[in-house]
Amino acid sequence: MTHSRLQMVSNIAANIIGTLAVKGFDLLVVFLLARHFSVAQFGIFSFAFYTVGLFAVLMDLGINFILIREIAANPQQGNRLMGAAIPLRLFLAFAIMAGIMGLALISDYPFDTKIALLIVSTGLLFSSRIPSFADVFKAPLIATLTMKTIAGVDVVSRVLGLLAVSIALGMKLKFLWVLAAYVGSSLPVPFIYMRLARPICPIRWTVDVSLWWSLLQKGFPLAMAGILNQAISQVDILLLSRFHPAEQIGFYSAARRLIEPLELLSISVMYSILPVMAKQRPDQDQSNATLLDDAFRYLLLIQIPILIGMGVWHENILHLLYGAEYTVAGSALLLLLPYLPFMGLWQITSGHLIAAGHYKQIAVILVAGLVLNIAVNFLLIPGWSYRGAAVAKTGTTIGLALIGLVISRKKNLNRTLGVVVRGAVALAFSAQTAYLLRNHPLIAVPAFLCIMGLSCLLLKLVTRQDYLRLKSLINVRPPCESP
Repeated sequence: MTHSRLQMVSNIAANIIGTLAVKGFDLLVVFLLARHFSVAQFGIFSFAFYTVGLFAVLMDLGINFILIREIAANPQQGNRLMGAAIPLRLFLAFAIMAGIMGLALISDYPFDTKIALLIVSTGLLFSSRIPSFADVFKAPLIATLTMKTIAGVDVVSRVLGLLAVSIALGMKLKFLWVLAAYVGSSLPVPFIYMRLARPICPIRWTVDVSLWWSLLQKGFPLAMAGILNQAISQVDILLLSRFHPAEQIGFYSAARRLIEPLELLSISVMYSILPVMAKQRPDQDQSNATLLDDAFRYLLLIQIPILIGMGVWHENILHLLYGAEYTVAGSALLLLLPYLPFMGLWQITSGHLIAAGHYKQIAVILVAGLVLNIAVNFLLIPGWSYRGAAVAKTGTTIGLALIGLVISRKKNLNRTLGVVVRGAVALAFSAQTAYLLRNHPLIAVPAFLCIMGLSCLLLKLVTRQDYLRLKSLINVRPPCESP
C-alpha cells in the first residue's frame, strides 16, 4: 500500500473519531439549550442556523473544492491560488453577511428571530459550525491529507462552545445572549487555521482579478451545486415555518440534529479520498473505482450499528437529550434513518465526480433532486407536518444517490448494481436487528452476531485485503514516496 493510501486510511479513521467527538459536544449544547429554553426558542435557534447556512453557500462559490483539487494535483500552484482566494473569500463573507442582516431587518419575522439571524450571520467570518471565511485555510490541510489537524481544531472549537453556553446559562442570561456566546466562541478558529496552513502554503494576499475570474469560472458549476444542495437541505425547514408553528420546527429539528452529525461521517470520508483521486486522475485510473467501493464498505460498517441503535432506542434518545415533549419526534427520526447510507453513497460519488472534473454533472443531478424535493415537500408537509418533511428528505437523497451512481459509473453498471444492493441489504439488516432488539431482547445478541457475520461475508464488507491494510497501517512504517 502506498504512503498516500496509508495516509488516506488513517485520515478517514481520525476524521470519523474527530467527527463523533465534535458532534458529541454539539449534542451536549443542544441538550442544554433544549432543557433550559422553550420549544419555540429552540425552534428559533434551529431556524437561524438553517437560514444562515442556506445563504452561506454563496460565500464559497465552489472555490474550496477547486483549491483542494488543484493543490493536491499541482502543489506548486498552492501559494498563488491561496493568495488570491483569501481576499476573495473575505469579500464574499462580508457581502453575504450584510445581505442576511438586511433581509432580517426588513422581514416580518418576530423580533427574537430577527436578532437571532443577525447574531448567527456574524459567524460567516469565523465559525466552524457553518460555512465561513475560515474554511479557506482548510484547503491546504485537506489537499495534503492532514485532516487529523482539522478534526483536532474542530474539537477544540466545540469545547469552547460548550464552555461558553454553560457559563452563559450559569449566569442565567437570556436566550439571545446565550446564542451570542455560542456563536462568539468560534472567534479563534480562523487564526488557528491560518497558523496551521502557513507551513504548507506560505500565504501572501494578492488582488489578482484575472485569477479571481479563473477561480469563479471553474467553481461556478460547484457553486450552483452548493446552492442547490443547501436548498434541498433547508427547504423543508422553510416550508414548515410557513405551514406550521415553531413547535413543529422544533420537533423536526430535534430529529434532524441527531441525523446530521452522522452525515458528517460520509463527508469526512469524501474529503479524505478526494486528494488521492485528484492525484490519480480518475478518468484514467481504474483503481479509483476500487477506492470508492472500499470507502462505501467502511462507511456501512460504521453506520449499521448506529442505525440499529437509533432504530431501537429512538424515543429514549429523544427523551434523554431533549425532554419528554420531544418523544413525538421519534417517528420522524425513524423515517430519516434510511437517509444515512444513501447520503454516504451520494457524498462519495460526488467526490469522485469532483476529482474527475465533472462539475456540471453534479449540478444537473442536484437540479433534478431539488425539483423532486420541493414537489414532495409541498405535497406532504401541509398534511403530515414534520413527518412529511422526513419522508421528502429521505426520498430525495435516495434519488440523488441512484442517479449519481448511474452517471459516474456508466461503464460498469454491474458494479453499480452491486453497490445499491449492498446499501439496501444493509438497511434491511439494520431494521430486522432493531426489531429483534426491541421485541425479543433475549435472542437479540446472538441474532445480531450471526446476521452481522453473514452480512460481512455476503456483502463483502470485510475482506482479507482490509486485514492486510490494517496490519500495514499499524505495524509497518510507510515508505517514502519517490518524487
